[in-house]
Amino acid sequence: MKSSKEGSANYFGYPQYTLIGGSSRSSHSRKDWLSTCSTIRILVAALTVLSVGGIVYLLWPIEPDVNVRHVKLTGIRIDFEEADRKSVLPSIRLDVSLKLDLLITNRNFFGANYDKVFAHIKYRGDELGEMESTGGRVPARSAVTAEAALDLEGKQLYHHVPELLVDVANRELPLEVVAVFFGVVEVLFFNKSEQVTAACNIVIDPKEKLVLSQDCNLL
Repeated sequence: MKSSKEGSANYFGYPQYTLIGGSSRSSHSRKDWLSTCSTIRILVAALTVLSVGGIVYLLWPIEPDVNVRHVKLTGIRIDFEEADRKSVLPSIRLDVSLKLDLLITNRNFFGANYDKVFAHIKYRGDELGEMESTGGRVPARSAVTAEAALDLEGKQLYHHVPELLVDVANRELPLEVVAVFFGVVEVLFFNKSEQVTAACNIVIDPKEKLVLSQDCNLL
């Protein structure tokens, strides 16, 4: 006869087990999947930002560079006239002819058209004369040269007669030449107007008709 203790242990005829702990494989797999998804999202966001930035870089218009490479003095004449009753200083007439060699650089991936290059000349802040050059086209990612000529004839100077007399005596006549670029950059379905100004401070020798120095910068 079997004891009651033994009979209860084998009541169902199957061995009994006790569950100590579950497997961690499924938990690790879920964490790896979530980490992979986060990495993919970060990569997609980074690629999107880079793509948008590249498109903006390619399409956003950049204003052309306008550099005055050389200023040539082609003619200068200073005439002193007798003073009238209104002033004790003599009247001075100034004739100046200059030529500007311009380099227009288009850094865009689209072509640019310029209507004109407007140039004018100043002496100690006073306007002496102005002119306009003809327009042209600057292909994408390239540079073209243009020429602007200033012919000033018979300009009377009243406000700076003493300074002009000293400058002529010292053979160092300071002039300011300003060139303004008016153009349009063509970008797909729209055009963007651009205006670039370059200024040159030059010193000329009125006797030898030479440009002694020039310093040009964009404004």
